[in-house]
Order: sequence, then C-alpha cells, then structure tokens
Amino acid sequence: AGGTYRVAAGLRLDGRHNLILDGHGSTIRTTGSGGSALASPIVLSWATANSDIWIRNFVLEGNNLRTGTSIYDPSRESQMGIDLNGGVRIEISGVTIRRTWGDAVYANENTPSAGSAAAWPTDIWLHHNRFDPSGRTDFPSNAGRRETHAPTTIDPVAPPVPDTHHHLPPPPTDAAAHPSD
Repeated sequence: AGGTYRVAAGLRLDGRHNLILDGHGSTIRTTGSGGSALASPIVLSWATANSDIWIRNFVLEGNNLRTGTSIYDPSRESQMGIDLNGGVRIEISGVTIRRTWGDAVYANENTPSAGSAAAWPTDIWLHHNRFDPSGRTDFPSNAGRRETHAPTTIDPVAPPVPDTHHHLPPPPTDAAAHPSD
C-alpha cells in the first residue's frame, strides 16, 4: 500500500473476468514512450474483452512533464492513464490520473472484435476520480455505450473541451451479448 512502481509498459488485462484491482493508494508510474498505448499504466481488452473489472484507489502517472499550452504533443498522444478497448461492466473509482501524454481514460473499439457488440466498452462507471492535467483530454468516448460519470474532479486539460463524441458508427445490436437484467 502506498508504494510507487515504475513500469515501461503498463498492466495489460485481456480476457479477464470478475476482477478487482485495488491499489490501496499505490502509484504506477510509466517510463515508456508516449507514442505507444501499451505504455499506458493500465490497458484493458487490447486483444480480447474483459468483463466485471473494478479499478480503484490508484495513482496512475505518465511521464509528461510539460505544462500549460505546451502539454499536448500529437506524436506522443497514445499514452493514456487507462486505455479501455472494449469490455463490459468496467468501474473506475478513487483513481488519480496525471501527467499522461494522451487522455486520462480512453474508451475505444476493440479492434480484433471490431463490428461485434462486444467490441465497444459497455456499462462504464467512472466516479470519485481525479484527472489532473493530461496531454490531450480527460475522457474521450470514441466508442462507448451506457457510460455513467459521477463526481470526478477534472483539472484543466489541453484542449479545454472534452472530446466525447463518437468517431465510429453505432455498434451492432446483439441481445445475446447484452441480456437485460
């Protein structure tokens, strides 16, 4: 609890289910290139989707030392605090994300399963987090469904307006993959 762990590549979870990652206040500090999403402190569903994942009580720190208007560098924008590619029922709480080259949390389609309903991050709940200055923005949801954003502190980011519009077409309907509870 409360330790600091330096990593060149972050924690990568693929095909995991019913998992709680509780940092107990620990810091994961990445030293990897800002040009690679795999250098993000936490990467979910890079190859296969995860479900029922709860990430809580971490400090996730990139290696972007820039501030103010020079914080953004398009050649390094791939390093996120949490790179979320697909998956279902993902909860992120009590997490501080700072000094990333890209976004605090990035929700995007899982490329290997592109076109399926499971490809889009679904049922995402972010609450009681803190997003300190990030290189790009706080939470762009390029391909997310049913997202809940509860109290989260967001310090200024560059650019100042969050990118929350979808860049991809709507996901296909797949009732079997998303039964109604």
